[in-house]
Amino acid sequence: MKEMKTKLLFICCLTSFVVACGGGEKKEADCDILTIDAYDNKYDDNGRLERVVITRTTYYGVIKEPGVNIFERLYSYKNDHEYTVEEISAIDSTKEITNYSENSKETVRIKNGIDTVDYSLQQYNNQNNPSYIKEKHKHGSILIDDNYEEYYYYDATGRKAKKRLIDHRIGSTVDTWYFNDISFTEALWKMPPLKHPTEIVCFATHRVRDTIIERRYVNGKLANIYKTFRDGKKDVDASYDDSGGLNYVEEKFQDNGFDIRVTKSIEFSSIDSIFCQNERVIRSVAIDLDKRITTSEYDEKGNILREETKMWFLDKKPKHSF
Repeated sequence: MKEMKTKLLFICCLTSFVVACGGGEKKEADCDILTIDAYDNKYDDNGRLERVVITRTTYYGVIKEPGVNIFERLYSYKNDHEYTVEEISAIDSTKEITNYSENSKETVRIKNGIDTVDYSLQQYNNQNNPSYIKEKHKHGSILIDDNYEEYYYYDATGRKAKKRLIDHRIGSTVDTWYFNDISFTEALWKMPPLKHPTEIVCFATHRVRDTIIERRYVNGKLANIYKTFRDGKKDVDASYDDSGGLNYVEEKFQDNGFDIRVTKSIEFSSIDSIFCQNERVIRSVAIDLDKRITTSEYDEKGNILREETKMWFLDKKPKHSF
């Protein structure tokens, strides 16, 4: 049964890829709403993105709406590692400015002039692991939604050892400690004096033939099971809940000259597939098992060039067979 599900998953994604490849420009009313986002990518003399204009064309059945510009992105560079991306919405007054450096990403999103501000900061260590995250969303003088900071700490081997979450909305601080291959009781003995509410996460790993099994315990109770194994020519990573129910599966394999990664999320009822050649993304297909299929194409530098989304009304089913 498990093997059959895997085969159906592959056939589903590969079929969507083949259909998307052979589409051409002829639009058929095989869905209720079709949106096509075209990305006009301009590069500077060093081959870096300089300007992107995104134009959207929408079809309601066979009725075509005029194409409209929805976003413009402008890139400015200090060097290859430090640069700024400014994204301006042509639909409303939203402006998003993202500053990139070698070890950080900072984003400010301004809506309605200065009315609503979203702020995000992510910092990384030399191993490209997160070291600090800050999220803040403000409407006028009122803080809304997320408003928190996270600090990450690692041991000498690079494994995550501790995370501190400071939630400014409710004024709480929670520490999460991580331990590998020891029991919850043993972890308690290793804990320093506690100043804040604490979670203790223990990972227990063992191998059964060619399968690596990792169990994640939170405060002594089983929370998740992870398995890594080889299924024929596929490398598989799977996540399960505490009762063994499948949450998520990722498969990596090669077919028809493509390096393919297929992911299936039970929680979000979705299947995503990415097709690569020579370490460059060529195409991706995202399938919502209810009402949506999105196919994306990329240019020779790996930047998105075209995105097509098909949608169906709630009382209809896609004509594609899942």
